[in-house]
Amino acid sequence: MRPLRQMNAMQIMTSKPKKSTYFTLRFNTENSIMKNLFVLFTVLAISTITIAQTTVNFEIIHKLHGEDFAYNQETFSDMGITFDADRLEYYISEISVEHDGGEITEFDDVWILVSAGANTNVQLGTDTIDSIESISFHIGVDQAHNHLDPTQYSSSHPLSLGNPSMHWGWTAGYRFVAIEGNIGADLANNYQFHALGDGNYFQTTVPANAKAQNGAATVQIYANYAHALNNLDIADGFQLHSEIGECITVLENFRDDVFSMEPPADTILPEVIDTTDSTDVTGLAFIRENQVRLFPNPAQDFVRVDFLESSTDVSIELVSSQGVVVYQSQEVGPSMLIPVNTFPNGLYYLQLSSESSGQVLNKPIMVLH
Repeated sequence: MRPLRQMNAMQIMTSKPKKSTYFTLRFNTENSIMKNLFVLFTVLAISTITIAQTTVNFEIIHKLHGEDFAYNQETFSDMGITFDADRLEYYISEISVEHDGGEITEFDDVWILVSAGANTNVQLGTDTIDSIESISFHIGVDQAHNHLDPTQYSSSHPLSLGNPSMHWGWTAGYRFVAIEGNIGADLANNYQFHALGDGNYFQTTVPANAKAQNGAATVQIYANYAHALNNLDIADGFQLHSEIGECITVLENFRDDVFSMEPPADTILPEVIDTTDSTDVTGLAFIRENQVRLFPNPAQDFVRVDFLESSTDVSIELVSSQGVVVYQSQEVGPSMLIPVNTFPNGLYYLQLSSESSGQVLNKPIMVLH
């Protein structure tokens, strides 16, 4: 037997053990598993971030009171003036949404040229969003882009030259709102508003209730263009291309009155039976012949109703847009004062009814305090 070689303490401490094949395989296997787990967790993390991104869409439903908007469709303003529209376009820019308890996401590089006669559903962008509480936007084009050369944009870009063009000129910039049509009795007169101006670049905020589902959230609001001509006594026709006067009123109407989260109420006036040839001068023929006058409209404290003579066959009611009778009288004319100072703001209807014929004549009145 071969004798064992003696080793001193130093040799024992510095002697290297032989590598174990089992240990090496085990180490390599565990290392590979760790790498695979790391890759898996990384992929899952990236996937989670991707899923959390919500695509935000913006949809505008075009209306005339409770009816879907259509060109050349007759409607009426808050002053009871009948009108239609054969052109209605406007710009929206600098859009932002408030979401998830007060966070703000801005979509600055989005311009929308809205045509009331076409569907409006635009993808604004993406962000980490779960619930949207409101949407804010400006009517018009921001000053930084309002005076640039429109020929630099492709034909599909909202700021490009169109036909008809929304661009007024490099100095004046773009038309913020263009609305044209017919107005007044029998729609016999024309009106046209082209409203613009950096000083009239108004912002509006509309409440919303949009939840993220399947990676998308759609903010849906309503635009009631019957309010576009509020506070404008222009039954005889009017044309103005400007950044002053009545054009400011139009832009203020878009800012304050046109947009809402809820659909507008169905306030289309019922058809009035024509009694022009009637010999019954005690019924609605009396009302038509004597041309009922209502003023002021809008009203703040009272509405004055004037007739040429009184009639015992006609009763009068003031009805809210929800159908609630807030005032009534069996005696009509020659002049009446109806107090409205305690009524909530909104649209009302003066209903004149003939007991003998069963006919009803409606006239809209706006109450604004």
